[in-house]
Amino acid sequence: MKMDVLKSYENLKQKVTMRRGAFQRFIELLEGETTWLTSPASTRFHLAEEGGLLKHSVGVAETLLIFRDNLAPGISEESCVIVGLFHDAG
Repeated sequence: MKMDVLKSYENLKQKVTMRRGAFQRFIELLEGETTWLTSPASTRFHLAEEGGLLKHSVGVAETLLIFRDNLAPGISEESCVIVGLFHDAG
């Protein structure tokens, strides 16, 4: 997995402050007990590569932040990060 994706992931995680405790517990579960960091986004198509799910999720979170800045500045950055990163977690 490329370091720039991991760096972006770490930067996004730093934006979560108000819900830090619950967020951190969920991150620890995902990173420690699942294949969250290494799973592909799909088996044959979209980002079907090691770390594809994380790459996709980081991209979605970063895109949401751009949309937020331009369309809905009242939504917190934290909410965009949480929704973007975990929209495929279930």
